[in-house]
Parts: sequence; structure tokens; C-alpha cells
Amino acid sequence: ILLYAAKQKDGSSSDALMQTAAVRGKLLEFIATADRPHDKNHQDRAFMVGVLSLLDTLLGVEMPKLVETLSIQKDMSEALLTRRGYLGRQLQLIEAHEKGEFERVLAILTELGFLGISEFTTMELEAAAWASRISDTVNQAV
Repeated sequence: ILLYAAKQKDGSSSDALMQTAAVRGKLLEFIATADRPHDKNHQDRAFMVGVLSLLDTLLGVEMPKLVETLSIQKDMSEALLTRRGYLGRQLQLIEAHEKGEFERVLAILTELGFLGISEFTTMELEAAAWASRISDTVNQAV
């Protein structure tokens, strides 16, 4: 998906959005792994929600149309369309962190109950490093 988006748009804002989408995907996967270490299906869905969460902006298509086209599971579509459900709440956590809303981040982490701020920060740094490696690979391929 990110490779497709890279070929569809040109410019630094598209690159930055793709980077953010990749970070979101990997960070949501890390969160899902911490929450449900033996549920690979949940981890994969979490990754996809993160990556898809900016696809509407990347492709210039409304999110409801994308969700309908992709025929994804209900928990994923709820997360993407309304930020509801378990995956939606975790996506809200990441978006609050991106906006610098640290009181909200702490509140959501407390609500989730299985992740502290230091673990979350470590996960975010690891996700950013992973996304940077992916971006380097994409830029070499294009």
C-alpha cells in the first residue's frame, strides 16, 4: 500500500505521511503484541489499522469509501471510521501522542492498563526506526 501511495503522489508531504503511516502501523503492532503476545491475527490487524489510518489523505479518497473497498473486519473499520473499539482507542493514543497531548496519552495508557509511558516511548522509538528503514528501502526502489 505504501509503495502504491509513493508512486501516486510526489513530494515531501506525501513522504512524511507515508512515514507517519508506517510508524503508526508498527507502533500499533507493538502495542497489540504487548497486550496479546500470542494473538498474531490481532497484531496483524493492529498493524493494518495504523497503516491504513492515513490512506485517505495519501490517496485523496474518503475513508468510508476506502473501508468499503477493502472489505476489512468490523473492529478495523470501526477504528478507522470512528476511532471506536479497542483498536480505535489505541489509534487515539497514537494520535494524541503525535499531537503532543501528553495528559491525554497518560489517561489513555492508564485506561488501557497494560502499558506504561516508558514502554510506550520505547515502542514509539523502535517503530520510528523501523519506519525509517522501510522508507530508505522504498526510496532506493523507486
